Amino acid sequence: MRLLFRVVLLLSAVAGFAAEPPLLTVTAADRKLAFTATEFAALPHTELTATDPHAKAEHRYGGVAVRELLARLDAPTGKAIRGAAQQLAVLVRATDGYATVFSLAELDEGYGNRQALLTDREDGNLLSERFGPLRLVVPGDQFAARWVRNVVSLELVTVGTVVPRPVHP
Repeated sequence: MRLLFRVVLLLSAVAGFAAEPPLLTVTAADRKLAFTATEFAALPHTELTATDPHAKAEHRYGGVAVRELLARLDAPTGKAIRGAAQQLAVLVRATDGYATVFSLAELDEGYGNRQALLTDREDGNLLSERFGPLRLVVPGDQFAARWVRNVVSLELVTVGTVVPRPVHP
């Protein structure tokens, strides 16, 4: 019995070390999703061509639309983005502490329709260590401040508080 216990303990330890660490976490107040590199690669990918504002060079990027990741959190979309949902924002964080924010409405097709792609490929190749393994690409931004490299998390957060409308007699 002791031998069986030791074998189970050893196998558990080996399985724990063999587990792939999370590449990305996507969270909301009541949900947390974690994606390994393998799981991220299995998500629906799309490609787009955009000019990197820093390098002033056009590249073909492949990755997962931020909208796709938010949908997995059941984030409101379309006409459901009203009232308190107008105060939802997406906070993007990088390994070095850098962060940027988008309003949820800004990313919605029915509102701002801002494309934001969490990329893992540039010109058909995995991202370099300098930018990856994940980089946020935001075509149309004049400056590259929201092109976040080394992304580790997306957080759906509430900004501010809803002020009730005054009741008029």
